[in-house]
Amino acid sequence: MRVAYRGSDIYDESRVGAWIQVSSVRDKALRIFRPLPLLVLLANLAISTPTEGAAPWVLMIYGEPLPHPVILTNWVENHRFMLAVAKDAEISDGQLAGRPYLNLALFWGPDWVGYANDSKAAGKLRPEQANQRGRFYPAVGELAPIVTLDQGLGRGYTRRRVDQEGIKILARHGISVTSNPCSLERKPR
Repeated sequence: MRVAYRGSDIYDESRVGAWIQVSSVRDKALRIFRPLPLLVLLANLAISTPTEGAAPWVLMIYGEPLPHPVILTNWVENHRFMLAVAKDAEISDGQLAGRPYLNLALFWGPDWVGYANDSKAAGKLRPEQANQRGRFYPAVGELAPIVTLDQGLGRGYTRRRVDQEGIKILARHGISVTSNPCSLERKPR
């Protein structure tokens, strides 16, 4: 049997002496790579599916004027809140200076699952135990509500806008999402 290649086609000399096209390289490539789009789609789904690390197990909101810390232990709700503060905010330190705020303590990772499932245990958490800290700045006048989150290792903090879903979550837990500009004076960061 002799094989010949012409362009992208493969020919075989049959037993009767005539050349017949066996297959084209393109056909073989299609057979080999046909499942590729499905594999790419599955890989993207696996990567983009929310995972345990996408939200803190416990989110504590505390500080004046709250009489006691507000503790969110529903992971799905915490995940929605983190998605609600995913967009960067174009706001300067000067615009945040003097604005009233509440402190945030975020408890990330598997060590905090037990606290999320036990409200008594979650009530005993202290902000110093948190993996990450931040602040929630309620809306003041024309200024939108903002969340700042420490990046850790002395890298500063991120400023994030709070969208409508985040405002609803906070309001559902009794957190005021707007503030009188004269109600609280805080020291700048």
